[in-house]
Amino acid sequence: MRNTNLSTDIIKPLLSGLILLNLAIVLFASFELYKSKQQAEKQAAITTQNLSQVLENSITGLVDKIDLVLLATADEIQNQIATGHVDKHKLTEFLKLQNQRVPDIFNLRITDEKGNLRYGSDFSALPSVNYADRDYFRQQRDSAETGIFIDKPVFGKTTKKWLLTLSRRFNKSDGSFGGVVFASISLEHIKELFTVVDVGFQGVITLRDNEFAIIATSGGMQLSGSLVGLKKQSIPFEVALKNNPNKGTYISDDTSIDHISRTHSYRKFETYPFYINSGITEAEYLAGWRKQAWETGVLIFILMLSSTAFSFLLVRLLRKQKSYENELYLQKEYLQAIFENELECVKVLTPNGALVDINPAGLKILEVESLEEAQQLGCSAFINPDYHQAFTDLLADVYAGNPRTLEFKIKGKKGTIRWMETHSTPLRNSLGHVTNLLAVTRDITEHKLFQQELERQAHIDYLTGVNSRGYFMEQAELELARAIRYGSKLSMFMMDIDFFKQVNDRYGHKVGDNVLKKLAKICREVLREVDILGRVGGEEFAILLPATDKVAASEVAERLRATIADTRVTMESGLPIQFTVSIGISSLTSKDDNLDVLASQADKALYEAKKKGRNQVCVSE
Repeated sequence: MRNTNLSTDIIKPLLSGLILLNLAIVLFASFELYKSKQQAEKQAAITTQNLSQVLENSITGLVDKIDLVLLATADEIQNQIATGHVDKHKLTEFLKLQNQRVPDIFNLRITDEKGNLRYGSDFSALPSVNYADRDYFRQQRDSAETGIFIDKPVFGKTTKKWLLTLSRRFNKSDGSFGGVVFASISLEHIKELFTVVDVGFQGVITLRDNEFAIIATSGGMQLSGSLVGLKKQSIPFEVALKNNPNKGTYISDDTSIDHISRTHSYRKFETYPFYINSGITEAEYLAGWRKQAWETGVLIFILMLSSTAFSFLLVRLLRKQKSYENELYLQKEYLQAIFENELECVKVLTPNGALVDINPAGLKILEVESLEEAQQLGCSAFINPDYHQAFTDLLADVYAGNPRTLEFKIKGKKGTIRWMETHSTPLRNSLGHVTNLLAVTRDITEHKLFQQELERQAHIDYLTGVNSRGYFMEQAELELARAIRYGSKLSMFMMDIDFFKQVNDRYGHKVGDNVLKKLAKICREVLREVDILGRVGGEEFAILLPATDKVAASEVAERLRATIADTRVTMESGLPIQFTVSIGISSLTSKDDNLDVLASQADKALYEAKKKGRNQVCVSE
């Protein structure tokens, strides 16, 4: 009778504990899957944002190159008009050469003031075609201030293809309208540009104009008259645009063009009237998570099945009062095997952060040989000092009963630096008190490095390696705010390479690129580390000098100008060429000054330096 009561007293709490354990496993696995899904969705948003940024940079760079071709062509025909005679053969060869230099251009053509086709890079004999009815012709004819004009896609009269046309006006010698220079890009070629990024099997990339009409799209949808110019948007896209018309992320539904739900990120171009929208499907970015969920479900099922079988066996053993210690040992070995063979770092900590236990995967990450060695060094010895406080806060939160997740950086004993992501949860005793912390930590270094590289590419000019225009403006705004807050000095340069177009025309764009790279290298050597350098145009650079007044800025500018003037750039032929720069300087004079004021003043001073003969330094009044 005593043995029966003893067995009953033990069996009931054991069964209750087993149920709670299984429930805890299910809850813990469900929580981890929930967090993992959130992470996958967050990563999908980050990925589409980065893809949109990369595509904006790619398309902007292409349009910049085509605009340089249009400017060069307009200059060429205006120069020939000024001589009193237009050499048709020479002009046609010039158009073909420009088209060869930028093979993305489908064709490069010139009309007269009435819209008649006069010259083209793609004709041996010109057809009789008039473009006076095109929007870009009317726009350039009616306004001398239009600059580059990007028309809506049209179906070519001679090419029979869908084309996106970029145009510029040229004038006669008396300043009156002389005609239009225009270059076309096929929409199929723009679609090919989208292949530089991977959006998955059913992902989609769409380029729209500033009225949200479709220009080009990827994802297997064919460009046709029914698709080009379509302004249909999903309802989530419309809502996102109302909240932020410049950039944003949203999840589409079955109101999208092809009725597939995706995570999208869109961006409005900084310099041209375009929107880029990148989307990846839920099936794509949740594929890994679904596999994890399936494997977790199988593992839980196996664990629950195993624990149920074990419980029945334990009840039998308890009733027989035999082999109790042996079965307990087997259970411990089973759990230890899971602990030892887990590929992720699994560790148990005390509430104050002291290490209680860690599995072999964790020892490998810490680059130590044993648990005792890890305990002797202590967890804080491996954690980057920048994350000590965050780790202390995590311990406090988990000890209070709240599961927490944290990304942080560690340095192994042998010096290996890793980014880690830990999921920590409290461990409680039978009274419900938190006694220790269980943490599952995984290595996310590869993901972090990839993310940082994408961010770096978005901030750096691809040719010269200096800050891009957008990132320069961000850094300059921060430095200006700091100077105004503390009343310190601040100066700004606007620097332009003299006669850079002639360098490109005479020696080719490759030599021109080498000149730009050389200029950036000289600036980095002459300027201080605290000075901010950015490429803000084709051959135009901006420099911000913290803690520098006009006098000191003038000295730096003159030293920079002289160094550049004494520099040679060697061509492939072995011959050297020289180049010079003109520099305009402005300085902070009032707390009411802003970056636009400084840039405008420096631009005016730069114009004055060019007016005085170039290779000059001028200071704004």
